Amino acid sequence: MKIDRNGQPEPFVNAKRRGERDIQRLIGMAEGVLMDGVVTQQEAEALRNWLEKNQSIARKWPANVMYERIGRMLEDGVLDADEERELMALLLDVTGGPPPTDDLSAPSRLPLCSPAPEVVFVDRSFCVTGKLFSGSRREAHALIEAKGGRVAERITKSLDYLVVGEVGSRDWLTSAFGNKIIKAVEYRGAGVPISIVSEEHWLTFV
Repeated sequence: MKIDRNGQPEPFVNAKRRGERDIQRLIGMAEGVLMDGVVTQQEAEALRNWLEKNQSIARKWPANVMYERIGRMLEDGVLDADEERELMALLLDVTGGPPPTDDLSAPSRLPLCSPAPEVVFVDRSFCVTGKLFSGSRREAHALIEAKGGRVAERITKSLDYLVVGEVGSRDWLTSAFGNKIIKAVEYRGAGVPISIVSEEHWLTFV
């Protein structure tokens, strides 16, 4: 972490932390809306109003998708039955499913490419994130390089594949490795052809 001369985090570090905190808060709000299995117009308006007041994350996933679609649904001032179902589906996608009722709840749905693409290794770059069922991160990197691929440590616009480990994926939105997934989704939404694939899918090509 970069520190200024007064021993405090530099402004851009604070801004990044605030952005991550606000994204987590938005996810928490969406989970709260889903608790009773119904999305009301008042809840939709509350989400839209919160997003309007937090423009600092307006371009970050999932805030950018939610803001555009909720705004469109409420253009006429009414959330009709079809729009309620659409918003429910959107919130389920964003949060990964209904709020967990116990520790054995199903994993959150990761924002993977659908349909899953073919994985080509030669002259392609791969970033691996999360904990893997199949072994250590180092072992995964060795497999990539053995098949002619390149290992990348960061998400960049030149990255070809982000491979997401499935251990602990239920908590990906609030975990450290979730940041890489969010960055890749943002790039993909901007037209950058990054493929986000699960460890299971990736292994079928190893």
